[in-house]
Amino acid sequence: MSITELLFRLLAALRPMLPGMIAAVAATLAALVILYVLCRTAWVPDKGFRLAGLFFGLDGRGAVQLACAWLKLIFLIVFVVGFQKLELLNYLMLLLPGLVLALSDRGVSRQGGSLLWLLLQMVGLVSANLICGYIRDMSGGLGFILLYVAMGLFLILFSVYLFLNDLAGISEGRDVDARQIWE
Repeated sequence: MSITELLFRLLAALRPMLPGMIAAVAATLAALVILYVLCRTAWVPDKGFRLAGLFFGLDGRGAVQLACAWLKLIFLIVFVVGFQKLELLNYLMLLLPGLVLALSDRGVSRQGGSLLWLLLQMVGLVSANLICGYIRDMSGGLGFILLYVAMGLFLILFSVYLFLNDLAGISEGRDVDARQIWE
């Protein structure tokens, strides 16, 4: 088996993950461009610095938590908006960053809470996937479509809330305070 054949087999096995991976890369690149444009004068106290300040003073654990929270948010949005029946690999794509994020939290109570929120997100995604499968296979009516839209919007808003909550938790563990940057 050649390297090319191995690469094609690997890509074929990862095919269900490709839309989520492409969306995560695109959203990350867009965020980096926005950060670059808004923060060209990073050491000047302007409004654009607030966004770039997200990355200052993070230790290795904080950087991993930030990356996992970002991936979890992007993957969930892609899965809900994509309106496709999900496979086990799709659920693992959401579960792995969520588990890393939850287990790298400081304190057992925060880890338990993060695992509970991850479980609720997974249950919501499974429920939305069941409705999506019913609509696609049985041609569900307008009521099921509205139910999917409402559930999808709730799941996305809940995930954005959890992302912001994770950012607040990550910010608690910073090595550098904002006052130290400006002094």
